[in-house]
Amino acid sequence: MTLNFYSWTVIPLHKFKILALLLSVLLIIACSKPRNDKRFGHVERTGTGEITLILVPCLGCDWRSYDQFMARNATKYKMLAVTWPGMGDTSLPTVSSDSATPYWDYILAALKNLIEDERIENPILIGHSAAGPYVINFLHDYPELVAGAVSIDATITNKDTLGYSRIQRIAWAEKDMAEVRADLDSDEAWRNFNERSAGSLGDRAQFYIDMWLTPPREHVFSYWLDWLKTDAGKMVSSIEKPLLSVFAIRASVQDPAAFQREKKKRFEANNASDKIELAYIMPSGHTIWEYQPEAFDDLIEMFTNKIAETIDDEEN
Repeated sequence: MTLNFYSWTVIPLHKFKILALLLSVLLIIACSKPRNDKRFGHVERTGTGEITLILVPCLGCDWRSYDQFMARNATKYKMLAVTWPGMGDTSLPTVSSDSATPYWDYILAALKNLIEDERIENPILIGHSAAGPYVINFLHDYPELVAGAVSIDATITNKDTLGYSRIQRIAWAEKDMAEVRADLDSDEAWRNFNERSAGSLGDRAQFYIDMWLTPPREHVFSYWLDWLKTDAGKMVSSIEKPLLSVFAIRASVQDPAAFQREKKKRFEANNASDKIELAYIMPSGHTIWEYQPEAFDDLIEMFTNKIAETIDDEEN
């Protein structure tokens, strides 16, 4: 018969303590990781002010659409200008197929991560064009993370979809996007579309065209559909934090007063919160570069200072 002998190794107590400490550290690291890895394609940082602005460019553009505003206001604000992943020369993110608006949901999560990971206190969001509904969506969903928001020349209250249910809005968006693709989904049509849009930009025209043509248009279309599906008009009635909605009035508008009445009427039709202010700059084009610099900067400064004063009063 063969006898098997088993030897037992006694681990010293101090080694148990070291092992327990290592396990505790690993547990803390695991628990402290963000819930997801969603990030912007790029974040450009500048400025030394006490008020923090997070600048979100329009669909198709990257952070550089704010470059002149950032240069003018570098001593007034601390600024973070983001690029949507997939815009510029960044990669389109991998998204969940379970969502009706997967790319929109991704950038909402990316903004939440940015604010929480960098512990940004009371930021004010500024979103241009398609990013207007985006910052409103974030302001609506996460009022505890932001001090307020500015929407610049954005379609927020679409009169064509007023009263639509979620299902109706999605169906409308898919139909509208199919028409966009039919019109623009070729190299020539896409270039012509962007050249027409840049017609009033003067020495910035080619810069704008190149910025739009850098990402594959399929990347732009991915966000475009989600933007159309998102009904910011339904959110304006329950906004809890200050929101400034700025509109450009082009020189070609024959009746500016009628233009303003129409915008106000649309917000009223959606039972807009009393936290929302409307403002207009005339004459102006659509891009940030086309706004009169002094008028635009003064408007942003008045709004942000008012928010800062309110925060100071609440803290004191």
